Amino acid sequence: AKVPVKSSSWAGMQESQHNVAQQAKLLDSAGTAWHAVKWGRLEQITRLFPSQCNVYALGPVGENVFHIALLLNTPSTLAIAKYLVKLYGKTLVNTPYQERRHELDPPGLYEGE
Repeated sequence: AKVPVKSSSWAGMQESQHNVAQQAKLLDSAGTAWHAVKWGRLEQITRLFPSQCNVYALGPVGENVFHIALLLNTPSTLAIAKYLVKLYGKTLVNTPYQERRHELDPPGLYEGE
């Protein structure tokens, strides 16, 4: 009997679901910049950036902590976003939310947003 081959779109959807689950775990990891942004803890962010964390590090779905701060859109996370912009300027602001690793890769979940 032949085993059905999963289509690339099905595999991509499974990978995306896995990445979203990994993102949730990351946001719940106490002591990380991701957790500090989730809870709007500017004081912790000022201790982590710029000396201990890489603001350009991407999470599982192609986001960085600046993107998360903007997406959460609360007064405390927007204060974090403003702090990060003061530190990193235009380069951070112009960082894409998600980039393809190869030209022929399918678009990501949030590409273009």
